[in-house]
Amino acid sequence: MEAAQRAFSERGYAATRLDDLAAELGLTKGAVYYHFRSKRAILEELLLRSQAQAHQALEEEGPLESRLLAYARAYREGVEPLTTLATASGGRGG
Repeated sequence: MEAAQRAFSERGYAATRLDDLAAELGLTKGAVYYHFRSKRAILEELLLRSQAQAHQALEEEGPLESRLLAYARAYREGVEPLTTLATASGGRGG
């Protein structure tokens, strides 16, 4: 997942090919498809993980102000860029 997020961030969602991602991971394209039905599914999983991290920030101990700031940072660094990629990829189906 980290490799996919890095690739999407560096090259952009549209320019990241599943072949390239598989090679980067030392896998075949078929092995990637075994775990994810499409490139879009990888993006959606990244988004779900980022959302969970943002929400986890609210569950931590400490003052509400600190937790809200941690949530905002996690959202800005994870959820927001991935949401932009998901929206930009539109209805192309991955």
